[in-house]
Amino acid sequence: MADSPIAATSLNRGICVLTRNLKQYKAIKGLDATAPYATT
Repeated sequence: MADSPIAATSLNRGICVLTRNLKQYKAIKGLDATAPYATT
């Protein structure tokens, strides 16, 4: 529940969420969530 305002703000502003808890954020359609330690 505490992640909802973070996800809503990110979607509204079109920005990426940096989180170590990708499992919760990846379930939200249209949300760009990345681990801060991920390499591309």
